[in-house]
Amino acid sequence: MAKKDLNDQTLNDAKQLLHEAGILHLVTVSIEDQQMENGSNQKVLAGSFNGVGGNEVHTETIAYFGDNVASLFYSFFIQRKDWLMATPEERMIAFESGTHPAFFKEMAKSI
Repeated sequence: MAKKDLNDQTLNDAKQLLHEAGILHLVTVSIEDQQMENGSNQKVLAGSFNGVGGNEVHTETIAYFGDNVASLFYSFFIQRKDWLMATPEERMIAFESGTHPAFFKEMAKSI
């Protein structure tokens, strides 16, 4: 499979997984070029979302070795699903209490 086709498939797979989880509307997913320290570029799967301090981005490098980048990418967001779906006020409470977004569900039970 050509790299462009693999990139397109990875993007579609990630969007489908986030859609099935009910959070695609909270994450903008794209393929981007990320500059490395040596000046070269690599392709990454990027997910932009609204964080406590504004826009945040999570990326996963797209390797062409048959690994499932979309699943790894999805894992980051599904781990934070409850936090992503929380109100800005709830997110701020979590932030101020030092609660990591991945552990928001447990903290939210006490709100």
